[in-house]
Amino acid sequence: MQHFAVLPSLAVLLASTLVAATHVSFVDSEYPTPNLVAGTWSLATANITQNGTTAPAFGDHPVGILIFAPTLYFSELITVDPSTLPVFTSNSKTNGTAAENAAVVAGTLGQIGNYTVASDGTFKSEVIIASTFPNWIGLYRNTTALNETVDGTGRLMHEMLHDPGTSTRVEILWERVGGHGGRNEWR
Repeated sequence: MQHFAVLPSLAVLLASTLVAATHVSFVDSEYPTPNLVAGTWSLATANITQNGTTAPAFGDHPVGILIFAPTLYFSELITVDPSTLPVFTSNSKTNGTAAENAAVVAGTLGQIGNYTVASDGTFKSEVIIASTFPNWIGLYRNTTALNETVDGTGRLMHEMLHDPGTSTRVEILWERVGGHGGRNEWR
């Protein structure tokens, strides 16, 4: 998996979230019950609409994972088909060429933050506390931006991303991995 070598900090971030999620007691009264959002979600589709034209936002074969930990933290990573990302010729993340760096920035999105759930366990809101797109740091999002009740089964989540002041919209559909009628594999 040498293609992921260009993203070591995001890999550490995701690994930390997974470790934290596995060490939480689900009966801990500090966290809301039920929490219907907690779990792992796999990217199903990602499309961008600009000037009335819709196209794939991260190419034809994007890969993504969205993790809502029971501890009310989330972690999200989306990338173009990893095989299309350039391997840095310097073999150093800090010494990439302008073209290598541009490809990674344009082809990936990673963010982490906190989220809340409503009393019925559905998604309520989130705040992005770190992002590979710094303009979104501190962004508060509610059910207008993220809604897990697309089909009423609890297995699909709909996300809308946009840059304030523009008409550009990125629409992402996530599918729950395992359980709740979702797939058992991560793609």
